[in-house]
Amino acid sequence: MSYAKIWIEAATGLTIWDKYGNLEFFCDTTGLTEASASVTNKQANVKGSSVHHYMNSESTYTRAATMKQFIHDPGRRSGNAIPGKPFVLVADAGLPSEENRRFAYEGAFLDLHAFVTGAAKMQVDLFSETGTRYTTIPGSGT
Repeated sequence: MSYAKIWIEAATGLTIWDKYGNLEFFCDTTGLTEASASVTNKQANVKGSSVHHYMNSESTYTRAATMKQFIHDPGRRSGNAIPGKPFVLVADAGLPSEENRRFAYEGAFLDLHAFVTGAAKMQVDLFSETGTRYTTIPGSGT
């Protein structure tokens, strides 16, 4: 599964992994830079070496140095592994119009809390990876 957006806060190094592109609903993302999550082709040199034909073989042959090409997709994850630590943002908690989305972050939780507090567009409940709830009110600074 690929991530729609990977956000980076340059000042603190905080990285937010946004699987479906929902962070903009909860927070103002103008202070973040979007990481390049596009698929690119890369090349690498493979050095030549002397190798055996098979295990315990006494004869060897020389493998020539070559250039290998591979696909690099920074947003791709296989299996159920989520990079970093999870956090949840909930808007309108307990109401019929409740919005509940899960994200992941790499960095300090203090930096994440400061970002959400400063960039929240509405009253948002921030749940840490341990399940602790932090209610942030936009413009309150708390």
